Amino acid sequence: MKLVYIASPYSGHNEDLEQERFEKVRDFTADTMQDIMKHGCVPFSPIVHCHEIAQVHALPKGHEFWMTLDKTFIRHADELWVLMLDGWKESKGIKMEIEFAESIMIPVKYCTGELNE
Repeated sequence: MKLVYIASPYSGHNEDLEQERFEKVRDFTADTMQDIMKHGCVPFSPIVHCHEIAQVHALPKGHEFWMTLDKTFIRHADELWVLMLDGWKESKGIKMEIEFAESIMIPVKYCTGELNE
């Protein structure tokens, strides 16, 4: 099975924006899971995996804290997909994820959220 790391913007100026971004990447990940697992790929989204943990336990939200976890999963990924939600171009975390993936020769794909891209 191939591991697909899903990068998406998260940190925002308010909790409502973070919740909205979480819900969008959660839904994309769920929809993707049903589709791409049939083709031998497994999606992983650090936002989906960690959002509730971070909320309940008041963990830091900045990309600096999360990059250790992110780099570990990217290092093992076969592809990095960028979910191009509003704010993705300005996201420091996504920029770091893309740069890291490219530095270790992990292909990067840009997704609008449509599964048949």
